[in-house]
Amino acid sequence: MSDISKLYLRGKPFFIPISLLIAGLVLIYIFIYRTFDFNHERERAFAILISSIGLLFGFFQVILNLTIQAIRNKDNLRYLEYKELIILLNRISELMNENMIEDMNVHGLVNALMNKLNDYVSFVVINDKYLFTGIKENQHALAVHKELETILEKTDKFRLELEKLEQKNSTLKDPDQFRIWQEKSILQMNWHNDVRVNLKDFNNIKYELLADIQSFFR
Repeated sequence: MSDISKLYLRGKPFFIPISLLIAGLVLIYIFIYRTFDFNHERERAFAILISSIGLLFGFFQVILNLTIQAIRNKDNLRYLEYKELIILLNRISELMNENMIEDMNVHGLVNALMNKLNDYVSFVVINDKYLFTGIKENQHALAVHKELETILEKTDKFRLELEKLEQKNSTLKDPDQFRIWQEKSILQMNWHNDVRVNLKDFNNIKYELLADIQSFFR
């Protein structure tokens, strides 16, 4: 996000209060100028002018306080959503690392990745208009989505290959268990080597995405 965009977003909430203040000052001036003769009613005109300006600034202060409170509430909500995104992205990394190191449950991993991808898409769509404007088109957000989809596709392909292997071996009367283990190990190693590149890219891009989101904080 450019410095001009940041300045615009930070100043935008104060546009209405400042506009009301300026409009109020203009109306007071027009009212005083048209109503009183400054040659004969100067003291009365100044008294009404001062009291009117006092009331206007009191009203302005109320509007300004409400605006500042709304900004603080939005920032608090933005921070909570930011923390939720950190947890989600880190959990995806942990999920992959656990299944690449330990004995994996490929069906459970595919389901978990689908859920995490849906959570990520929901986060982007929900927060695009209010908390993190334009995140849907952010290049790092799109890149994270692409890497997640690729990891899911490759993992699901691995699941299908395992199912085909199990189906083939189930038709054999006396299958060679060592050969089955070898074939499964080769499939898992191929998946491991293939998806490792995407996981590395995902881990790098997610920090760039988080840095982009941090720019929304005041």
